[in-house]
Amino acid sequence: MFFSRRFLIGLLVLIGVIFAAAQLVAQGQLAQNASLRFEPLWSDTRRDSSPTISQYAAQLAELQDYLTRRALDIDAERQRRLAYTQLTGAALRAQQEKIRAAFISDAGLTPHEKRVADVTRVQVAAEDGYRLERVSFKNALGLSVQGLLALPENCSPTCPVLIAPNGWSSSPEAVMGYGIQDYQHAFGKKFAEAGYIVFAVNLPVVPQDFERTASIESHVAMLANLSATRYWIYMRVEPMLGALDFVETLPEADLTRIAAYGISIGGEAVLDASVLDPRINAVVVSGVNVLTPRREMLLETRRFVYSQLYDWDAFALPEVDELLATLYPRPVCIELGKYDATGNFSTALATAQRVQAIYQKERRGANFQIAVHDQNSTHDGHETEIVQCLTFLNQRLASLDNGTVK
Repeated sequence: MFFSRRFLIGLLVLIGVIFAAAQLVAQGQLAQNASLRFEPLWSDTRRDSSPTISQYAAQLAELQDYLTRRALDIDAERQRRLAYTQLTGAALRAQQEKIRAAFISDAGLTPHEKRVADVTRVQVAAEDGYRLERVSFKNALGLSVQGLLALPENCSPTCPVLIAPNGWSSSPEAVMGYGIQDYQHAFGKKFAEAGYIVFAVNLPVVPQDFERTASIESHVAMLANLSATRYWIYMRVEPMLGALDFVETLPEADLTRIAAYGISIGGEAVLDASVLDPRINAVVVSGVNVLTPRREMLLETRRFVYSQLYDWDAFALPEVDELLATLYPRPVCIELGKYDATGNFSTALATAQRVQAIYQKERRGANFQIAVHDQNSTHDGHETEIVQCLTFLNQRLASLDNGTVK
């Protein structure tokens, strides 16, 4: 009986911690001491011990102090960066570079070094109109980048390219519809059938996926020094940039027409990589969770995936609307499901519309499309619709002049 009571009281205090955090963030009371680190009692490093009620109470005070000191400066900086919505021309471009630099700095990213070594390619299937190969290679960091490559039969002489990372708890096989079907609806397969070279790159976003990145031990010490937020950005970005390096070695690839398409965590990978690398000429980001502000997702306790992938360092990063704004004037298609339960649809739509307004103001409205769908067949509506964004990419990639917007 005593244990049950203590557990319930501890649970109530924990709820109080979360509620207080939400209130403080909503009021904009964020931080001044950038070096301060907050380690929750329920983090991996403290999981072996059972926290007492007094420890929970002390943690509440620590969290309040952390948020008050940490996020005031962060929110002030974000308000300065949000000036992008009012800027045009050279001033907008300068603001884009400021946001990009803030992302690189806050995420702790280092310059990407191109390297594609120890390449293996094995054909696994001959589909209607294309062949499918299993690909593996090492990047400059020794990370094993893996995936499925679809090569159309009739590239004359080249074909457009799609980089297609998998989403949460999924795989390249599901992206290509190769023996697996899930919420992604084999969007990579549909692009391959439409004449695209598709590299469905493996995104190691859950622990079992690390078995597919055999050389991770070579830089595990570096990874151990990263916060959770920086770690997951790193593990998203490196496979994406490696995929770009790999497709550059394909003689059939039209390197002036490279698109990237991802849903859920795959959509975040596409956005992050597109901010960093201009080799991606056009972008499709799918999923309400990707367009819902990171702050809202972190403070919503039901968002299990976000609680696993991010820590408080994520508050310092540029938000998704800022990152999307750095892509202007590149073509962007945002795919949102009305019944997608992984985030807030209205908030996600408003985020996309803020960036769309920039394109319209700069007379580039045709390069930004919001593709809303009402599918709800799997995964609580968190799924790809494909058709609208495929049509958009066909049109916009064809309009590019040597890879750039005319």
